[in-house]
Amino acid sequence: MQNDILTSLTRLSDAELVARVKSLVARERDATAHLVAHLAEMDTRDVHLREGFPSLYVYCRDVLGLSEGESYNRIEVARAARRFPSSSRCWRRARST
Repeated sequence: MQNDILTSLTRLSDAELVARVKSLVARERDATAHLVAHLAEMDTRDVHLREGFPSLYVYCRDVLGLSEGESYNRIEVARAARRFPSSSRCWRRARST
């Protein structure tokens, strides 16, 4: 599958390639913002405990397959968004630019 993707990209013009990269980055930012919001809610509800994990960090690492850094950073942002709701408006706005 990866080879199919790479092969198909060789047919794109430079402008098409740049446009697709920009689109992918925007989608990734949007997906990350949604993930952080969901993690904030999971943290509030302690869902990880009912799923059998001692912490949200371990859940993110072991179930979601996030790296240690990705897990830590996303949880920190999720908790900051809960503590400072105005900050979440800022990063939600930033993701669309």
